[in-house]
Amino acid sequence: PNSARGFAARGLANGIAQSYEEAFADLNRAIELDPRSAAAFAYRAVIYKRSGQTDVGVKDAETAEKLDPDGAEVLWAKGEIEEAQGRTEQAVADYKKALALQPRLKLAADGLQRLDADSANAEDREIAGAGVDPWRVVQQGNHYYAVSDQFRRLRIPLEMAGDGQPPTAVFLAVVD
Repeated sequence: PNSARGFAARGLANGIAQSYEEAFADLNRAIELDPRSAAAFAYRAVIYKRSGQTDVGVKDAETAEKLDPDGAEVLWAKGEIEEAQGRTEQAVADYKKALALQPRLKLAADGLQRLDADSANAEDREIAGAGVDPWRVVQQGNHYYAVSDQFRRLRIPLEMAGDGQPPTAVFLAVVD
């Protein structure tokens, strides 16, 4: 009941689920509990953007940046706002900075993918020892896929579970 980080995380989850009223209630509570929570301001900026209020979100993104200019979540939120404003180059730069700080920040990787800036044209790099016959694990940009010569048109997105680098990391197939 008194965790600003918990309210902020739940607020972001509610916002992603398009439950904006609940999202704003949680994020406002997080900011009440910790007025210096850059993450809460960053998340609220993104939820404002998603709810069609980008202009209001700009103010929260600016506040988040003042509180933590090098925070991965702050840079991701800035990228979201810049993307909404049509400032694609700056959005891509901020998404990339966020991923450099926190490589597993999927929301920033999603932003790069939306903007077709995540090395979609890059060649696959096989991760030695990470596959199970007949499947191989390849990396393209910041993403991993299972591929097989038997099923050439099939690419299964993978996510790493836990810390570590391939091939020691455990991969999970992403099923939509």
